This record gives sequence, structure tokens and C-alpha cells, in this order.
Amino acid sequence: MTQPRNRPGEDGSTLGAFAVAVNVRGLLTYRIPAALSAGAIPGARAILPVGRSRRNGILIRVGVKPDLGEGRIRDVEPFVGRGPVFTPSLIEAVLEAARYYRYPEGLPLD
Repeated sequence: MTQPRNRPGEDGSTLGAFAVAVNVRGLLTYRIPAALSAGAIPGARAILPVGRSRRNGILIRVGVKPDLGEGRIRDVEPFVGRGPVFTPSLIEAVLEAARYYRYPEGLPLD
């Protein structure tokens, strides 16, 4: 039996919005454990559990409100590399173009 998880903030964790290369419009929300918070910089690449697989994702925003029941939010796995791979202005331009063309936000950032 699994134990109930702490709410974000109670254990030093926070929530982040990630662009993931899946055919889904919108950003996906993941919990960033306190141990990984130093790498939680917008534009940083992380490994994320998506369904039964693992995918690369780009952190877009930190400190978001949950868009699902908190029990369904999964933890980020380690951040990859040293620092962000995209600048905030480039991220915003790509996301704006994806929204304009109704294209999944994560695909152009993969």
C-alpha cells in the first residue's frame, strides 16, 4: 500500500509546468522534489515519466497550481545537463507559435 504524498510545499517540493514531446496540447504538471530544486530553472531539460515510458521535457514555469488531483501528479526525475538549454525569450516565442498554429507545445522544443 502506498503512503499518501505530501502536498507541494509541505516537503520542500514545488510544482512545475513542462513542455513534453507528446501529441497533447498544453503543458504537463510535475512535482519537483526539494532535492532537485537547484536544477529547476526555466529552460532546463528533465527526464519525466509519461505513461509507461520516460521522455525529455523542458521546464517552462516553476510554482504552478495543480491542474489535476494532487495524487495524480508524478515526480520529475533528474534534470539533465548544467542549466537551461533554452532562453526564456526563445521558449515564449516557440510556445506562442505552437499556440497560434494549434500545435502541441512540447513537440517543437524536443
